[in-house]
Amino acid sequence: MIFSNGIFRYCAEAVLGIDKRRQLPGIRRDRDLEKYESSFKGKKKVLYFPGCYAFLHYPEEVWAAIYVLEQNNITVKVLPLDCCGVVAITQGDPRIAGKINKNSKLLQLYLDDGWVVIASSASCSLTLKQDYTKLASADVMKSFSGKIYDFHEYLMQLHEQGALSEEFTPMPCAVAFHVPCHLLVQKKKNLVHELVKLIPGVKICQFEDSCCGIAGTFGFKKKNYEISMHIGRTLFNSILTSKPDYIITSCGTCKIQLEDGVKGRVYHTSELLAAAYKGERLPRD
Repeated sequence: MIFSNGIFRYCAEAVLGIDKRRQLPGIRRDRDLEKYESSFKGKKKVLYFPGCYAFLHYPEEVWAAIYVLEQNNITVKVLPLDCCGVVAITQGDPRIAGKINKNSKLLQLYLDDGWVVIASSASCSLTLKQDYTKLASADVMKSFSGKIYDFHEYLMQLHEQGALSEEFTPMPCAVAFHVPCHLLVQKKKNLVHELVKLIPGVKICQFEDSCCGIAGTFGFKKKNYEISMHIGRTLFNSILTSKPDYIITSCGTCKIQLEDGVKGRVYHTSELLAAAYKGERLPRD
């Protein structure tokens, strides 16, 4: 794979400033996801926003999230949207306005027809909730109000309404869930733990959860790599000390940082839930 090639990583460092020690994910785009739509019409309708990391590098997260939603008789549709623009927004790039306008208008067509938007990436859900409602036009803001959800938030809402299928196969295992900063500010930490604990046999590991240090593109840069890993070291050690069977997060960049820091595989919550619905076990590698 080119992204793991030493020569490529050396060139990426020289030209782009990406530290050659950073383990970059390969491009694994699944064209079947680009305009996916459920083959049935459920009682609820969801527009699924995969996020760039899952869409380009980790389709397992997307397919798992779709499977979980469809297990609950929810119609799922993936629209041809641009990146939510979280990086450009945080860097103050004015060129992002066009993409926000394009995404907002496309989403509005469906939101006004009873659909809601769910993002499995914490960064995407926060950007759609917080930035789009500030930067979009007044009519778009009205359409978005109360219709944007984080993946975990939406499923727990179904649970509270008694509408979430709990036909999970028991999975005796210890799970360490790292709460990304963009999910933490949405105040959904406890919801995530409650959601995962619906799977019989799951034990939530208690550890000192803190920022992993990646901070978006910050930790990829050569000049920031050492400090990024230093910031995350407390978290890495705490996770390893808790001896989990599975490590979970809902942020693609946090996943990259954690896998570098703990030298092990990190999953998305959707994968754990999908496995429990299917009666399967996730690989422990």
